[in-house]
Order: sequence, then C-alpha cells, then structure tokens
Amino acid sequence: MNPELALFRIGATIAWADGTLEEPERQRLLQALTEASRREPGQQEQLDLTLASSSPDALPLAHLDALVAALPSQLERERALKLAYGVIRASQREGDHGSINSQEHQAYDRLVTLLELPADQVARLEGSVELDLARSAGNPVDLLAGSFAGLIGWC
Repeated sequence: MNPELALFRIGATIAWADGTLEEPERQRLLQALTEASRREPGQQEQLDLTLASSSPDALPLAHLDALVAALPSQLERERALKLAYGVIRASQREGDHGSINSQEHQAYDRLVTLLELPADQVARLEGSVELDLARSAGNPVDLLAGSFAGLIGWC
C-alpha cells in the first residue's frame, strides 16, 4: 500500500473510532488530503475515494496494524501521529471529558503503541499540533496552552 494512502487511512480510521465523523474532523482530513495530493499528485482520486467511502465498517481499528506497517520511514510515522492527533483534537462531542472523546483516545493510544515512537517524541509532536490548533483559533490562552502541551501532557 502506498504510504500516503496508509497515512490518510490512519487519520480516517482514528476519526471514525467513535462511530461518527464530525465536520471539524472531516475538514482536518480534507486538509491532509490536499497536502498529500501536493506530495503525490497521482493519489488525489484514491484519497478522495477513501474519504467519500469512509465509515467505521470500511476503516476498522483492526486494520491499524497493517496501515502502520505500510509506513516505511520514521518521518511517515511522525506524520501519522500528527494527523491522527490533529483529527481527534479537531472536535469535541457533548459529554466528552477532556479534549478528546474516550473512543478516539483509546484508538489513538493503540496507534501510538503501534508507531513505537519514544514518549518524549510523542509529547513533542502532540505539542506542535496543539500549537498549530491554537494558532488557527487565534486564542492567546489556547496558544499558550499549545506551547506547553508537550511539557505537561495536556489532552
């Protein structure tokens, strides 16, 4: 499987872990799709099709192992972590405790285990996503929280 497609499917799988794809998650995936198609223009149609046909049944958590195995480099594993974390941080459902709902958090934890990245690297990557989210929101408090997220383990 092409690494760009595997990366995109990882993000979509994590987003669907709670049984729904919220609009902010969809927007985050569309952003990733645009970035991926810039890197590999021939992948646009396949990535579009993946998003259009995505569902919990089409992207089961059981396939995460194979998707991670399709990521041959450390850089792609880092990109997978950032995409997945960004997707689950993009929306918060009513009744969620914390900034990530429990089903997506469990799926994300499984992904982190499969990616085999050191804990300090995971915290740094999550912190960079928090910073990006805060910048895009334009909220100074969120910006500060994002800056320090990797240091104190906010989620």
